[in-house]
Amino acid sequence: MNASHPLPAAALACLLAACAPTPDAPKAAPADAATPAPVTAAGDAGPAAATAPATAATARIPAAFLGEWNRNPADCGSSRNDSRLIIEPDRVSYWESSGPVTAVTVDSPTAVEVTLRLAGEGEVWIRTQRFELQGDTLTAIGYAGGQTVRQRCPPVSR
Repeated sequence: MNASHPLPAAALACLLAACAPTPDAPKAAPADAATPAPVTAAGDAGPAAATAPATAATARIPAAFLGEWNRNPADCGSSRNDSRLIIEPDRVSYWESSGPVTAVTVDSPTAVEVTLRLAGEGEVWIRTQRFELQGDTLTAIGYAGGQTVRQRCPPVSR
């Protein structure tokens, strides 16, 4: 006959309970966690603040870049052209993908780098996009150096 002894099972339960965190225990931040400086336009808070990436909570694209952009201004306000781009403070929408802004680096009042978490056609990916303004013209420069030039669309009246 094979009898089990309660002492090893009780000892194991005590050991496991001692290793488990208590519900009230504060969670420590990871050792490599850092809080980046807030993003500002160059000169507002010194050069370091102008180039520091924003945190997810403060990752916002500056107002000068916001709105709808299109290669063909006649297609503004419609989905007739696959170059349509909509930039919001915390989100960017392309023809078949869109996603939240995760970081913004303001290089100057007319140039930013935006990191996005895009989703489309069943996939999710991270993309860094550089946007440069010259009047009402926006040049989007991709990570591989490709460029798309778009014109600012007039605001939609509601």
